Amino acid sequence: MNKKIIELFKLFLIKKFSKIIYLSDLNITPQEFTYKFLKIALISLIIAIIFTLFNIILSILILIIPIIYIFYPILSIRKRKSLCEQELPFAIAYLTMATTSSLSLSRAILSMSNFNFLKAFKKEAERIDKIRKLYALSPIEAMIFELNFHPSQIVRELFLSIITAERSGESPFLIMRDELIKSFSYLLSKLKIMSDKFSIIASAQIIVFIVIPMAMITISIIFSSIIEIKHIFFSCIILPCIFAFLISMIIDSYYPKELTEPVDIKYFLISLIAFPISIFLYYNIKINFEYILSITIILFSLPIAILYEKERRRTKQILSILPSFSRSIAEEVKKGNSPIRAIIILSENTSFNPFFNNLLKRIAVHIKIGHSITNIISHFKMPWISKIYFELLDKAEKIGADAKSMSALSDLMNNMYTSMKTLESQTSLFKFSCYMNSIILPFSITIIVDVIIKLFTNISIELNTYYFGLEIIKLENVPILSLIAYSCVILNAYLLGLLGGKISDGGSVVDGLKSSIICIIISTITIFVLRDMKLINLLFGFG
Repeated sequence: MNKKIIELFKLFLIKKFSKIIYLSDLNITPQEFTYKFLKIALISLIIAIIFTLFNIILSILILIIPIIYIFYPILSIRKRKSLCEQELPFAIAYLTMATTSSLSLSRAILSMSNFNFLKAFKKEAERIDKIRKLYALSPIEAMIFELNFHPSQIVRELFLSIITAERSGESPFLIMRDELIKSFSYLLSKLKIMSDKFSIIASAQIIVFIVIPMAMITISIIFSSIIEIKHIFFSCIILPCIFAFLISMIIDSYYPKELTEPVDIKYFLISLIAFPISIFLYYNIKINFEYILSITIILFSLPIAILYEKERRRTKQILSILPSFSRSIAEEVKKGNSPIRAIIILSENTSFNPFFNNLLKRIAVHIKIGHSITNIISHFKMPWISKIYFELLDKAEKIGADAKSMSALSDLMNNMYTSMKTLESQTSLFKFSCYMNSIILPFSITIIVDVIIKLFTNISIELNTYYFGLEIIKLENVPILSLIAYSCVILNAYLLGLLGGKISDGGSVVDGLKSSIICIIISTITIFVLRDMKLINLLFGFG
């Protein structure tokens, strides 16, 4: 009887997990996932029962592990949805080209399994083809089956438009052109939502990076028995780091990936070694820790920031020229030249910018000796969008280029670049607010540490530690409080710069290195002028 109940429970879980596993596109069966989940749940339960004798909170955290395992396919579904929406405009551009070459949309979808750089839609095409073969369906019937399970609403609408175009006899080109316009409307709506969300993030930054440290340090002065040093350390050092990580994840979720270029962060991770080194130097060099920390971070971050800036500059040079280059390709196709021939002509007769000219000539040389464009660009370091564009040119060469499809592709490049500039204009103020916060925070902390603490410690010395029922901070605790407070200023300036640069300069944490260096310099100069040059004493009348 018990075995039967267990088997029924397993079947129930398998049924519940089946749809999630199918949507997630994981290489695991629902049965395997269910058995792994039950095994993890059982082990976690046994360990949690044992740890209940020692620490109840730890046992509760252990019980969360099976729930985290369930979220793994859910995160995979979100990733699949995000990647498909990122590639959607380029996939529609290819379908538009296919319609002008008398290739049916269903056949065009299946042929996307041959793409190298549209990886998400390559997988979608393979899924549809597998369903077609498994159930002996036509491509349209397989697409209808997949339509009911795809996690992205806008991709489902694209599939529905393809099915409608195939069955109704309407002009496929006009339908795909409308879908291309719809994809840009969707992108603009994402930019609008992102702008609204970032205004909320800016307000949250002020609270976490400025208000909370100020409040905790101020309260600890007059309630030192309640607010201890460990509480100040958590609110000034640990909490901003946790908040910065969470905000970085939120930025990643809202930032349009189709407008960004992925970058390797290994050099950024190397720059983080500045923090342990600064602690080591503090115990060997008799200088204020905030100055050691700021100088060490700058020395480690500056060369890496220059390296990333050089790479980003190259990316921007290519992206800025793509609209005019794509328009020139479209004009050459109108004259009767093929896309490959157009590339060779433009490489010989037209000048864009030095870097793109060199890149174009290298591509033209490989074309002349018989290499395909897709194979050529896979060996070149260039932005993802430009690789997609050249691959689409390669596909146009194979299926037959048409002036209308090349014009649509040119419009795609122009609209993508316009969207990038729109994104830059919407996020530029966010970085400026980070610079302003890098002045406000050290100014506030300097007032608290060098004015308010002095005032209350003088009162406690003259009268008593207890003053009108308040327990004022002890004199021996002032140095450690000052150390945490000024370290908080430099750390928070660094985090503010990373977040500001990530939002405003490219969508990656490495784009924030330059801004973080600027924020640290601003905060360090502010501390030096106010505290070490005694300006704060002059402002408040201290001798």
